[in-house]
Amino acid sequence: MKKFIFPLLILAVFSACEEAPEVIISSYDCQLGFPHQSDSHPKSTDLQAAFDQVAAVSPGMQVAVKTTDGNSWLAAAGYADMQEQVRMENCHPLMVGSISKTFTGVLIMQLHDEGILDVKDALSAWLGQDLIGEIANADQVSLEQLLHHTSGIRDYLGNEQYLKSLNVPYLLETQAEKLRYIYGKKAPFTPGERYSYSNTNYVLLGLVVEKARQMPLWDAVDMYIVQPLGLSHTQMGTHQQPIPEGTARPYRLRGKQTYEDIYEVAVSDAATGDGGMASNMQELVVFMEGLFGGKLMSDSALQLMITNEVKTGPDGADFSWPEEGYGLGISVWRTPYGLAYGHTGSTSSYDAFLFYFPDTEQSLAIGYSVSANDEIWGIRREMRLNLLEILFQ
Repeated sequence: MKKFIFPLLILAVFSACEEAPEVIISSYDCQLGFPHQSDSHPKSTDLQAAFDQVAAVSPGMQVAVKTTDGNSWLAAAGYADMQEQVRMENCHPLMVGSISKTFTGVLIMQLHDEGILDVKDALSAWLGQDLIGEIANADQVSLEQLLHHTSGIRDYLGNEQYLKSLNVPYLLETQAEKLRYIYGKKAPFTPGERYSYSNTNYVLLGLVVEKARQMPLWDAVDMYIVQPLGLSHTQMGTHQQPIPEGTARPYRLRGKQTYEDIYEVAVSDAATGDGGMASNMQELVVFMEGLFGGKLMSDSALQLMITNEVKTGPDGADFSWPEEGYGLGISVWRTPYGLAYGHTGSTSSYDAFLFYFPDTEQSLAIGYSVSANDEIWGIRREMRLNLLEILFQ
């Protein structure tokens, strides 16, 4: 959900701590929902070698690859729970941060496809003044502007929210409560002026889904995405349980090889339309195949989603590739290997990357449950580039 990580600040706790949730070891039992052929993949040796270089310094990670010939390759390393010594398996869900925005975007596009709403609709046609009356720009923006981050609505994920998540263990906030961080604050620019990534946009879109479907957002995810694709380890957290049971626990790297469980901080990242999804890397690949394979919406709706694009500019780019863009809930990357769609995700400990290359029907998903320092970030980046090069060489 967060596009950046604030520097760690050590602060005194000013709120009474809740009890940490009991770890139920059996909740980590899982099986892959889809067959794969890791051993038979023609590039499995090279892929494994690239993976192993990072696994040695970055425990708690998964990779899934799917190629045009139908072969897949999966790898996992580290632990789903370090204290209980539960090894990470390919089936274990991880929180995937802002990749959740693509799920929310799909739900909005399905509603557009069904004629229940139009992406040109004003936000104010769906949400009342009790929710958006104190949000600058909210009375002027369209759903489309929320979808591709041109609304000018301030991001609620600022210092105030971050510091509160550190100081209040197991901080649980609803969508409406997260909006309050920006009540009465000035908008950075007028709607439509430019691209600027704001998590608030997708909190608002999640509320629109709830209004249109007359059900909680997590139920809409399950009914309109998870069930149609037959996903067994993908779900959105709820307000009561933001990190779903059985999800690999979140850790922060401290020092060289010391890992701190930060579940009590990480729960504040979840359960809203901007970053509440848990999934494993294989099922993220299946999600993208389903999206581009016509299982979630019509081709006309998909084309609108991926071609209604704004340029992010260098300040908003995920990578160093030229002319990065953002569609209606999906990133657009012009890579050395061809046009790719997907999203990135980052929270206090979880990181994820999702790529789909429609011309070659190849997919790559990478997920981590441990935050990294600058050195390990560099190593992870190198692996990502190495995996792509191996797939396309």
